[in-house]
Parts: sequence; C-alpha cells; structure tokens
Amino acid sequence: MLLVVVLVPFEAWKPKYNKICLEMGYSQTRDRAAAQLLAMLLQARGEWFPESGLAKIVRGRVVVVAGGSASLEEEVWMVKDLLASGGVCLAADGATGFLLDNGVHPELVVTDLDGPVDRLFEANSLGSVILVHAHGDNVGLLLEHVQSFPVARFVVGSAQSGALPPWVVCYGGFTDGDRAVFLAAHLGAKKIFLAGMDFSGLTGAWS
Repeated sequence: MLLVVVLVPFEAWKPKYNKICLEMGYSQTRDRAAAQLLAMLLQARGEWFPESGLAKIVRGRVVVVAGGSASLEEEVWMVKDLLASGGVCLAADGATGFLLDNGVHPELVVTDLDGPVDRLFEANSLGSVILVHAHGDNVGLLLEHVQSFPVARFVVGSAQSGALPPWVVCYGGFTDGDRAVFLAAHLGAKKIFLAGMDFSGLTGAWS
C-alpha cells in the first residue's frame, strides 16, 4: 500500500484534461453534454448528496483509496487496519464488490458505471455515497442506471469537463481511482493511501 501526495493542484487539472482529450481523441463537447444530462437526471429525482457532505467524509481524516488490481486481495487487511483506527475508505468502481465481500463498507464509491452495477446498488443501500461520473462514452449507462440507485440522497454527480453545482462536482482526475484521490486531496484529507493499485499497466481483477 502506498502513501501518496498529490502534487497537481486542482487549478492545474484543466490543461491536463485538454491534453488527454487531444492525445486520445475524446470530445469535450460530448463530455459536457454527458455532465448536463447527469445534472438533469439527479435534479429530476429531487435528492442528491451535497458537496459539503463530501468534505465531511474526508476532511482531516486518513483516506485509503481502494482500486481494482489483484493486489487488493493482499492489501485488504491494511484497509481494515486503517478503518479500525478511524480512517475512511474510498472505492474505485469494481473494487466495491470485493470490499463488501470482505467486510469493508466504503463510505464513498467513485464510478463511471462500467463495473458491476448491482454491487454499487448494494453499497448504496448500505449507506455508501456514490459519486457517479459522466463522460462522453457513458451516456447510455447514465440513462440506464442513475435513477435506479436505491438511496438517491446518497448519490452525487461528477464530471471531468467542469462542475455544474449543486449536482455535479469536478475535482480532477481521469479514471475512477484518479478521481477518488483528487477528491480526497481537494477536500482536505490528512493522508491518502492507495490499495489495490497496480502501475505496471496490467488490468486488475476487479477493474
């Protein structure tokens, strides 16, 4: 498990986002349209999790961000130790099911809905806040799932193209794990640890 220090302030995210879109051929117009759709879907339900609530989850606390690589199986005990000492777990999408199966209830799950959505629903029903991310390639998933979360007041939107308050936040990051780390740093986590993160380029077991 790694201790991380975020060296890129949120203000520096926009040019990095621009560069990623340019290099990978992503459409910022489609990203913005997806964010607007997500805001509309959340607004239509009439309930969403406030940004101030996100700050209460992480501010001043030790945070462990759990990703979906195979190493999570070896490191889950470290996650449990951190939680036992007052820390908080943020899960990246597919890691959610593994954590639940091993007795870890993540307080926050960051997802673009491309993983096992039934486990996200399960976590949400148990009280996990779900940060649903919108981008140009998941519009269909947004339409299919956003309004089906069992506890609407524990769902908040996320975008990489910019915030749409109060429904959609933007703290930076491009993958679910990135976004969890950026969120924790932006909202004042005391320390941020990574578990289940493999930087070798291999696709993880729960990615």
